[in-house]
Amino acid sequence: MDYQDVDFTQPTALLMRAESYGISDAGIALADKAVLIPMMGMTESFNVSVAATIILMEAMFQRCRLDAESYPALLFRWSHPQIRDFCDKNHLAYPLIREDGEVDNPSQGYASARELLATR
Repeated sequence: MDYQDVDFTQPTALLMRAESYGISDAGIALADKAVLIPMMGMTESFNVSVAATIILMEAMFQRCRLDAESYPALLFRWSHPQIRDFCDKNHLAYPLIREDGEVDNPSQGYASARELLATR
């Protein structure tokens, strides 16, 4: 199948084939799918490092497949684990983050969190 049709948002293991040696029969038997990178022109194949780069870049860009609501929360959870844990422990909404990944207006966020916790 085309490498762009693989759902890399799911747990994935890649077995990469070097032209000279290939993947063992045991490795092929364990594989769920065989993936190829379509090519044009006179080139018959990419070397394994170029092929790995192409496939791993596709996997990285598939994060954009997350719906618009899920992506900011997931990015926040990965980027700010201490604040995430505090918010989760206290059942607080995550603060907004700016385009650069930093918390938007952190002073206001902390003040709002203290206010909410004081009323409980």
